[in-house]
Amino acid sequence: KDDDLKTWGLGNLEGKPQTKEAQGAINDKIVNAPNEKIGGTCESFNQFQKRVLDCVRGYVEKVPPNIIIVTHNTVFGLIKLWDKMGRPDELSKEFREEYSEQDSEPADSFTLKNAKGGTVHVVRHGETEDNKEGKFRTDDVDLTEKGKAQADTLGRKFKNVRVPQIITSPLHRAVETANAIVKYQTRGRALKRMTNGR
Repeated sequence: KDDDLKTWGLGNLEGKPQTKEAQGAINDKIVNAPNEKIGGTCESFNQFQKRVLDCVRGYVEKVPPNIIIVTHNTVFGLIKLWDKMGRPDELSKEFREEYSEQDSEPADSFTLKNAKGGTVHVVRHGETEDNKEGKFRTDDVDLTEKGKAQADTLGRKFKNVRVPQIITSPLHRAVETANAIVKYQTRGRALKRMTNGR
């Protein structure tokens, strides 16, 4: 498990309805005030993106091919856009504007090329109760039955991929998704389910 792959905390917004107005206020901070904390008690966008991208750069450059990273919509979208824009060292206002408009589906995935010529597979966890109810996410939310089925589908998708490591956010919904993938990686080869190092 890797804490650097967690989504950002939402402080006083957690568990509340994810209205257009509330999401718009978050997006405005991302774009126009990236050093201000979001939700009152958590990190700023710049703190968040530095934490995540420093972590991901380490995995992309130093791990064997075909690892899987299981994470959250905010992290998933950040990594995907960072890769699409050429992996910049500094994130421009244009980047933040595009980031604030992105969204992904539960159990979505994409791949990054790593330095050893292989791929790093990045996966968003399955649907959660908060997703289903249209609420800002909480740390301890579980996958729905649909989310468990989506995670199982991911496991089948990677069944024939030789996966040496699965690295996950420590939040339960990501771990549940990772464990669904792990159960298909049992054909007599060694697999580290989680890792603490980069």
